[in-house]
Amino acid sequence: MGIILALILGAAAGPGIIGLPAIAFCLGVATFLTIGGLERNWHTNKRNYRIALKLLVINLLAGSLLMAMVGVAIGVETPAGMGFLALAVVPVAAGIPAYSNALGIPAERMSLFALLSYVAALVVTPVLLGLIFKSDSAWKPLLLTMFLGLIAPCAIGILTSGWVRRAPVRARRAVVISALLVAMAGLGGVLDPSGLNSVDLGAPLLLVIGLALLRAPIGGLIGTLLNRKSPFAPTFAEAALAGGFKNCALAGASAIAAGLPAAAVPGALGIVSEAALLGIVGLIGHRTKASDGANSSTGRFQQ
Repeated sequence: MGIILALILGAAAGPGIIGLPAIAFCLGVATFLTIGGLERNWHTNKRNYRIALKLLVINLLAGSLLMAMVGVAIGVETPAGMGFLALAVVPVAAGIPAYSNALGIPAERMSLFALLSYVAALVVTPVLLGLIFKSDSAWKPLLLTMFLGLIAPCAIGILTSGWVRRAPVRARRAVVISALLVAMAGLGGVLDPSGLNSVDLGAPLLLVIGLALLRAPIGGLIGTLLNRKSPFAPTFAEAALAGGFKNCALAGASAIAAGLPAAAVPGALGIVSEAALLGIVGLIGHRTKASDGANSSTGRFQQ
């Protein structure tokens, strides 16, 4: 609800209140505090890497493949089709470690998953975005998000982890959530989906809105179905977030940078969709922990 309210307030304030650099900086603050508070040697644990690779496969199958099929079905030359194709080729949301932290999910594997996703996207995503939007400027938001929102804060968080862990957990989590909400307010202004009735999407308006809003929950469901129990299997929450999250802001911002604001609509609405997925995962995790606690066992949500 906080994310959705922040998006609405940002859209009401209009563009220019919080720019893309400020949004990336807020994501960077959230990522820095999350990474700095992780367990020691989280980035050298081989088991974490194996699970992170599985999460990357889940993201590609449940997120990228699904959106590519939707984009092709709608039409690769239509703004709506381009918007869904952009969602298919962008990496996972840079804030996924911070989202995990806010939900109380151990973020070590999610952080590695995000880093692996961006390493793969560094070469592939700019090329594919350029082909989709027929523009050579669509890659700029990727570099901004990647370095300010993920790479730099990860490096700083690792180097300063000893100091970060001394801060109270509740205080760190409060700052993380606040930074995420400020970033969401900025995205509400940058990716303002108001006036949709006057936008030519090249596809039925209600169809585009429905697909965009259902994207993350459906991707999360597919992600959990793809998950297989094994010594290196992700948890329910990790698989759901990996399957449902894509960098919607990057997809929308790239469309705007390419001069195609109508193609930013799937990305803008996708942020609301992911907020719904966060709520669903949080609710199921909370109920699971409460149930398991009554039976004196540890919840699946945390394990």
